[in-house]
Amino acid sequence: MARWHHSLTLRLALAFALLATLVFAALGIYLSRSADSHMAELDAHELLGKLALARHIGSREQSPAALAARLADALVGEHGVLVAVDGEKGPIFTWPAGGQAAVLATAPAGLGDTPVRLTLAGQDLRIVAGRMETAWGETVRVVVARDIHHHTTFLDERLRDLWLAVLAAALLTVVVG
Repeated sequence: MARWHHSLTLRLALAFALLATLVFAALGIYLSRSADSHMAELDAHELLGKLALARHIGSREQSPAALAARLADALVGEHGVLVAVDGEKGPIFTWPAGGQAAVLATAPAGLGDTPVRLTLAGQDLRIVAGRMETAWGETVRVVVARDIHHHTTFLDERLRDLWLAVLAAALLTVVVG
């Protein structure tokens, strides 16, 4: 077995670079998971709030048209949020108008009040859903989703930057010693 004959300084530098790389990698993975968990929690608060809003409006309005009008007014300015209210006879309301929320019609029936991450028609979404008794006596399904593409893009960029920094630090440690 051939022995590795290099200076003690080089061996120590390589050992330190390896250890530093492992520590920074573990820290990066922890921070990435923490950020993802934090974003999921923020999304959950927003989604459950919108679900509560839809249920509140639905319990007060006396017709599907009144529900749709009031819910549309309440959701003005909500970017990245998708809402669908489907009754026994078909769709009652979708937000935003223009078909973007049509993807929610393909959401699985078993969704509940716990946010789930799903990809529907190529869109990465966090979704909650629930049933609601309306003031006009119909039971409807409310689905609320948030497009999380900006979250995943942000996290992917930070993770890439972290790995580049870890690589640069390891190379610099080996070169400088």
